Amino acid sequence: MGYLLLILFFLVWRNAVQIRKAVNYSVYGTTANPRNIARKMFIKLADIRNEEVQKKKEAKQADNTQQKVDEVS
Repeated sequence: MGYLLLILFFLVWRNAVQIRKAVNYSVYGTTANPRNIARKMFIKLADIRNEEVQKKKEAKQADNTQQKVDEVS
């Protein structure tokens, strides 16, 4: 009876590992450690934020130059 419980526990554990890998693959596109993917995600979000700030600065600078041109004219 003990052997059956041991085999059952092992099979349940292996199934849980396979489910976790399948979930990671379906969500993140890889079976790698999700912590590494989370870091990559935060870096990507920071890059997107930096791009937004840069676009906002460029738009503000363009508005300032347009105002200067209007003042001179």
